[in-house]
Amino acid sequence: MTRGEIMEAVILRHSLKGVDLSGADLTKADLFQADFREADLSLSSLYRADLYAADLSGANLTAANLFGANLSRADLSRSTLKGALLDAAHLDDAELVCAVYDDDTIFPDGFDPESHGMVRA
Repeated sequence: MTRGEIMEAVILRHSLKGVDLSGADLTKADLFQADFREADLSLSSLYRADLYAADLSGANLTAANLFGANLSRADLSRSTLKGALLDAAHLDDAELVCAVYDDDTIFPDGFDPESHGMVRA
C-alpha cells in the first residue's frame, strides 16, 4: 500500500489499527471517528486535523504535531504523547487515562495532565 493509498483510507475512515503512519502528513485531515488503535503516528503532522471521537488508544504519538487538532471525545488512553505539540488542541471530554507525556509535551494553556489521569515519564 502506498502512502497515497493510506491517506485515502484515512479519509474514508477505514480501520488503521496498528498501522505505521510515522512521519505522515495528515494536516487538516478529516479523521472523524477514525480507528488508530496502537498505530504509530510518531513524528506525524496532525495539524488542525479533525479527530473527533477517534480511537487513538495505545497509539504512539511521540513528537506528533497536534496543534489545533480537534481531539474532543477522542480516546487517547495508554497513548504515548512524549514531545507532542498539543498547543491549541481541543481536548474536551477526551479520554487520557494512562497516556504518557514528558517535559517536552506542550499542552494547551491551563491544561493539567495529571488531573486527566495522564502519567509523566
